[in-house]
Amino acid sequence: MNFKANLLDGSLPDSWSNNKALISLETINVERNGITGSLPMSWGAENAMFQLKNLQLADNKLTGGLPDTWASTGAMRSLKTLDLRNNMMSGTIPDSWASSSALQALEAMWLKPGNPGLCGPIPPQLVNKVWGDGDATEIPCGTDAVGTTTLPVGP
Repeated sequence: MNFKANLLDGSLPDSWSNNKALISLETINVERNGITGSLPMSWGAENAMFQLKNLQLADNKLTGGLPDTWASTGAMRSLKTLDLRNNMMSGTIPDSWASSSALQALEAMWLKPGNPGLCGPIPPQLVNKVWGDGDATEIPCGTDAVGTTTLPVGP
């Protein structure tokens, strides 16, 4: 489903997670629209969006954090790419995203530029999947860079 740059507004529907015609989609692209609100927690329900491989949500007006529910068993198990650049999201990458079998297919996640309130440590299992600045281990708040590698400092 490709609605890229179609002047869409409003929020992402919860109902997409239980709509039989939509749960088998492999790609949802609504980037460069006026989508507002937060990422639907319901998309992480058991077996919701289980065939989705590419989720393109860049260049919208999304707020809130990355839903813990998206790491639920069976949810989003085929997701390979997630693009959230240039939104207004906040919070951190939930630890459950790193330890979940539901997101084990994830290959690439774009969070910056944009999302100045989305910051904090990148779980070690996701370091090579968050794109932007090589092997960043942290996402700095309020900047467009993905982060810098944090090295231990000692005597």
